[in-house]
Amino acid sequence: MKVLFIAPTAVHQALIAGNIFMGGLPEDNLNDIKDFGDMRADATGIPLYVGKDETGTEVYTLGTGSEMSMLKKTIEDLRYILDYTEEDLVVYPIEIKGEPFLSLWAKLLAQLGWNYESPTIVTKILQQRLPELRTIIEDFKNELYR
Repeated sequence: MKVLFIAPTAVHQALIAGNIFMGGLPEDNLNDIKDFGDMRADATGIPLYVGKDETGTEVYTLGTGSEMSMLKKTIEDLRYILDYTEEDLVVYPIEIKGEPFLSLWAKLLAQLGWNYESPTIVTKILQQRLPELRTIIEDFKNELYR
């Protein structure tokens, strides 16, 4: 099975969600997550491989920009066309409070040449949202493996 976490960027809340799913969030220090906040990695448009969990499920993230619901439907329709099932590929959108602000801020600063790394304000806001993300992902994982 493959799980694809989608969010406006692949390198913020989707990447945090992927690490939570795999049980590997490093001591709540978001900056220790590989590719966290790296807008160059997000700009490729290629899903980022996070790793495999203890059951062998492969975990990926993908940035969708402002078109999360449309891209989710497109991926699910493509899954159907290619004769895959929901057991083969699960697409899970990550939506958190303050999302539009975070995405806009991160992308704006990247456009302005902010060394392609998450500014402190984005990291702090996401750090505050960790309990919410943990609950969302733990509920999702329990439902998935039920």
